[in-house]
Amino acid sequence: MEWNDQTVVEKLHPFFVLMVLVYLTGAKKIKPENRWVSEKDLKGGTNFFQGPHSLQLREIEDLYGKDPEVFLEAGRRLGGKEISFANKSFALNAFPKIPLAYLLWEGDEEFSPKIRVLFDSTIQSHLPLDIIWAMVAETSRRLAEQTMSS
Repeated sequence: MEWNDQTVVEKLHPFFVLMVLVYLTGAKKIKPENRWVSEKDLKGGTNFFQGPHSLQLREIEDLYGKDPEVFLEAGRRLGGKEISFANKSFALNAFPKIPLAYLLWEGDEEFSPKIRVLFDSTIQSHLPLDIIWAMVAETSRRLAEQTMSS
């Protein structure tokens, strides 16, 4: 449902279906610790999150890298709340027990824009690395859609 109570029909991406099933069958009764870590801090993350499994952030870097306010607004549209990291950042709940943080360092003539994703330190209690990758891909896809729908 949209905010105006209109029904929205959406074809769900296979990543979305897979991550929901894994979350529903594997999430533990653990609350977030509110301690942010990067993908490199996750057990096995340094090796896993490279090459074809590097986090899919290029599209949103291209879309939002020079406009941090639009980046923040896109995050808010997905339920994100501003946090104090980088030039602009927000945290949102991908699932009830799984917060993600998106951080943007604005690009300029000297440096390319950079977006990073941070995870609550408990994320591996709920999801394996491949589903974390899919969750970031799906969340980033939805963030990219926010600029198209505005």
